[in-house]
Amino acid sequence: MTADRPGAVLDEATIAVLLRECVTVVRPGELLVIRFAPGELDMATHDRYAQRLRAELERTAPGVQAVIVVGDELGVATMEPQQ
Repeated sequence: MTADRPGAVLDEATIAVLLRECVTVVRPGELLVIRFAPGELDMATHDRYAQRLRAELERTAPGVQAVIVVGDELGVATMEPQQ
């Protein structure tokens, strides 16, 4: 939580640091999956994080995509071309 946004799990600076650390192992064409435990993230917060994440990736790592999910795993998956 942050003092300026009660209930926030990550601030923008933390998201940027996490992306800098993670993107070194996520190659263009792969998908970074960021996991939150059930109940940790409401939809409004999810949407804010997803927007910031998208903007940061466009700025620092074009070709890398990310999603924020509720679940048990954190990993990297290769995206298959659509037929």
